[in-house]
Amino acid sequence: MSIASHEQMLVEAEDIRRHGNETSWPVALGKFRTVAEFFRASGDGTRRLAALNGEPRLLLYRLSDYRAAHDAAVEGTAVDTGDADLQGQGLAWKTLSSVEYFLGDYNASIRAAEKAIAFYKQTGDDYWQGILLGNVAYTYREIGDTEHALECSEQALAIARRLHDDFGVAFNLEALGTVQLARGELEQAFELYYEALDATRLQPYPAVEAAIWSGLGDLYTQLNDDTRGEESYQKALPLAESAQDAAGDLKIISSLGELYVRQHRPRDALTILRDGFERAKNSASLANSPNC
Repeated sequence: MSIASHEQMLVEAEDIRRHGNETSWPVALGKFRTVAEFFRASGDGTRRLAALNGEPRLLLYRLSDYRAAHDAAVEGTAVDTGDADLQGQGLAWKTLSSVEYFLGDYNASIRAAEKAIAFYKQTGDDYWQGILLGNVAYTYREIGDTEHALECSEQALAIARRLHDDFGVAFNLEALGTVQLARGELEQAFELYYEALDATRLQPYPAVEAAIWSGLGDLYTQLNDDTRGEESYQKALPLAESAQDAAGDLKIISSLGELYVRQHRPRDALTILRDGFERAKNSASLANSPNC
């Protein structure tokens, strides 16, 4: 087969990755691997990297095979295209950062993201720098490093505003609110959450809006205002469901269950927590399905 036919195979694989389904995704995986091997043998690092960038994203986001995604992502970061494809090398490290996050190695995720940012700085791609800074901020929150989380969120928000990226503005305002909440800065958190809500009215973003209301629920319960806390969680729940945010959904349910226990409402607590248990089982079954 010719170079042109493998280029076409790469286009087909990427199209299936984006628009296919559980039946066609394994086909795309085979195509990515065939293309990567062909261009490895021919010494074409740029096209090989394109295939290696597609493969782990398919494995991670479509097939839920995190270990295989990690192996493919590591292989992608080892391809040095020099100045020919700095953008592709940035994507390779960005993908590895995502895989490391899914695997729970947060420090490795941060290190990979920093390498990706370095490549995007060379290409002048502010958009992806902002995305990665937002991701890194979230990861810092996971490990309790609110100082670095705050710094990265502020940088990401500045980029989003400069680029008029309404999604990025809403995402990073919510992130900043959550960081300030973790730092005990309740007034700042409150203001940031409502500024983020204003941003979602300009550009609807259900997953972020769910996180905002969930954060406000946490804030109100810290202030012992359980009525507003419950109202906030109840607003968050359908938004998380519509965004298919399983982790966010379960966090909100858990928070509601804890609130009901504190209010001596055992039946309500049992009902919501049973619902959460069933949703968790369904999410686990979906993630472990060979067709995911």
